Amino acid sequence: MLYQEVSQKLAEDVSVYLEPTTASTLNFIDINVETIKSAVLSSQQVEIVPLLSLNSDRYKLGAPLWCQLRYTEGCYVAELVELNLLGSGVDKNDALDDLKICLVELLDDLHEAGADQLGKEPLKWKVLLEDFIEQR
Repeated sequence: MLYQEVSQKLAEDVSVYLEPTTASTLNFIDINVETIKSAVLSSQQVEIVPLLSLNSDRYKLGAPLWCQLRYTEGCYVAELVELNLLGSGVDKNDALDDLKICLVELLDDLHEAGADQLGKEPLKWKVLLEDFIEQR
């Protein structure tokens, strides 16, 4: 259901149980619903943030990698969309650190596999990452 439908239904349901003199309760509910709506909408905002390092002794970033960072379902999620790679954590830094760990693991896997062993997508990832990441 759309927010307006839910809000209207809630107002109708509550008004059945209220006396005409308690209309301020409906205003109180409407204010709280607006507060909750605002919190939910702001929590779904996506930030675009750079990865400036990989925290790795094996790999070095030659240029920043840009990732999406958002808060969803009780945790932060960092994502490199082009690589279909996710990291999560209780705060933004944890999510970014987890994403870096996942990226280093992906790099290890891509370097271990020969080009003939990689599928179409992983081969694209390897070519893309070779432009941004140097092996130490």
